[in-house]
Amino acid sequence: MKTDADQVEDFLKWIFKPHPLYTKTSESPRVVMTRKTQTGNGQTRLLSESFKLSEFFNAATFADTEHDVYFRQTTIGYDVWPGTGRSNAAESLTGGHLWADVDFLDPSHVAGNLPADADAALAIVDAVLPPSAVIHSGGGIYPIWRLKDYVDLTNLDRRTRVQGVNVSIMEALKKFGIHVDNVSSPDRILRPVGTVNRKRPDDLRRVTWLRHPDDGAGDFTFAQLAEKFPPVIRLQQVQDTFLKRERHPIARSFNDDPRNTWEWILAQDEHHEWHLNAGRGVKSWRRRRNVNDGNPETLRIDNDDPSCVIVCSAVIAEEWGVLPGRRLDKFGLACRILGIDPSQFLRGLS
Repeated sequence: MKTDADQVEDFLKWIFKPHPLYTKTSESPRVVMTRKTQTGNGQTRLLSESFKLSEFFNAATFADTEHDVYFRQTTIGYDVWPGTGRSNAAESLTGGHLWADVDFLDPSHVAGNLPADADAALAIVDAVLPPSAVIHSGGGIYPIWRLKDYVDLTNLDRRTRVQGVNVSIMEALKKFGIHVDNVSSPDRILRPVGTVNRKRPDDLRRVTWLRHPDDGAGDFTFAQLAEKFPPVIRLQQVQDTFLKRERHPIARSFNDDPRNTWEWILAQDEHHEWHLNAGRGVKSWRRRRNVNDGNPETLRIDNDDPSCVIVCSAVIAEEWGVLPGRRLDKFGLACRILGIDPSQFLRGLS
């Protein structure tokens, strides 16, 4: 069974329909296609390439392969290096739809709390909100709620809100007593129509339309979806969209990860530039000079406990809602830069 490249191209043209927002962004949006391959030692590897909106034919040609193929749900603003991963959620540029992934019982999915078949899964989705279209992946369904207007995802708050609505949709599906995978992150990949599901080599399945867009519920505004599905913000979501690392359920895991350096955390600040100052034998960081901040050394490593930094600036302390001289670990610093209360996220938000 071979990929139908024409179907893939038509699908991509529908899911990433042209919109004026594309001309308003500083970058040219790219669609990311990903192949799942096997290395020589049997490990799975994701190889991605990006394509401009005028290159859907090339994207479909990339999908014409003997491997499992996926597409990223949101666009990015740069070319990924061929053969690398699909990039992360924080590098999203625009989003034009929301989605879910509902498996049903078959030899690949044997959990007891799954719908009996695709029709049963579709009935649950329709009970939540009839979608614009539905993809049959060969072992599950992908309902798609396409947006009338693209959403700019370069803003962290907006990106978090959009993902929160997607989480809320999945929570609504779970109320029917079924298992639903968490696929809310903007960097999620799904199988495009026209490709082949090769999960089971002895049972290849075509990825098709279960409900074609011509028979769907049409497009939605993001405001409509946000009103019906109020955003759900969870610690996991913040970690996926901001920390951009493997999933850490608690602050300690984040603090202990050697990749989460102080420099890397400060580099995530979208509003300020931080500069390392290693003079006088004390490692510290200063923000770009603020005329109202009389102390340029805003943060410094605690000599007694190098796993913490001390907030030296009264201006920064006031902005972050802490007392001057407060000690912060890496997770606490990341949360303050993000503008959230870490104690809330440690309890988990519902």
